[in-house]
Amino acid sequence: MKDTVTVREAMTRTFVGVSESDSVSETARLLADEDADSALVLRGEEPVGQLRASDLLGALAGDDAETTQVGDVMADPPPSLAPDATVSEAALALSGDHDWRAVIADGDGALGTVDARDVLAAGVGRTAERGVERRVERAADTPAGAEDRSTEPEEFDDQSICEGCGSLSRTLSRFNGQLLCADCREV
Repeated sequence: MKDTVTVREAMTRTFVGVSESDSVSETARLLADEDADSALVLRGEEPVGQLRASDLLGALAGDDAETTQVGDVMADPPPSLAPDATVSEAALALSGDHDWRAVIADGDGALGTVDARDVLAAGVGRTAERGVERRVERAADTPAGAEDRSTEPEEFDDQSICEGCGSLSRTLSRFNGQLLCADCREV
């Protein structure tokens, strides 16, 4: 992994921020207006939780959606990283079972967020880079309109993100045109 790229360079600087006291119905409207799938729950400038659109579904189905507050349905805050943390450190923070996004924060509060796509875009894994190069080469060799239907796995040896489930894996193989971990290839 490239340890020279910091999360400050890779992070997304815009995010939807809500308060614990906001209603779930107005938060759902905000997420829809912003075309966002999640919100960072803030107490002042400090991240205290996270809320995915899927977390809102149960609350919106209830009769008290106008009075239920975000603080009642939010999840624990995502992991937090300093702006000078490396993208390798971000990849490790995102490797948890439920950690899909990390907050980049300093003493003054949240500066942005980083997710698996940001980590990949920063070019953290040689695996991802090689996979892109090979896809481009294969696309040039494949006639227009033809799909790559190869099922023979092509091994990659560095840690990267599975295109099936999004988890970090040290052993990805190409299967049906995607880089997949062992669990996704078995499905």
